[in-house]
Amino acid sequence: AFEQANNQMVACGGLDNLCSIYKVEADTASSGRAHKELQAHDGYLSCCRFLGEKNIITSSGDSTCCYWDIERGEVLTSFTDHNGDVMSVAINPSDSNLF
Repeated sequence: AFEQANNQMVACGGLDNLCSIYKVEADTASSGRAHKELQAHDGYLSCCRFLGEKNIITSSGDSTCCYWDIERGEVLTSFTDHNGDVMSVAINPSDSNLF
């Protein structure tokens, strides 16, 4: 996922169950280390989408989606109504409160 509010972060996840967030700064060399690693899922991370520069939503093979505060590294809301793997998440372009 690419943060589009300020174009300064990218995020990815996978079989390690983590959402790794990296800062992207054109004027400095990157250390290659994640700025934040968000950990709450019990299964692989299938998808993530930024909601502005402060929040991200993740989906997982553990049948949940999590809405995060990036800087605090905390889950604000966990969505647990799925009965199987959540393979992707999309944000409603006209209302970011819907996904």
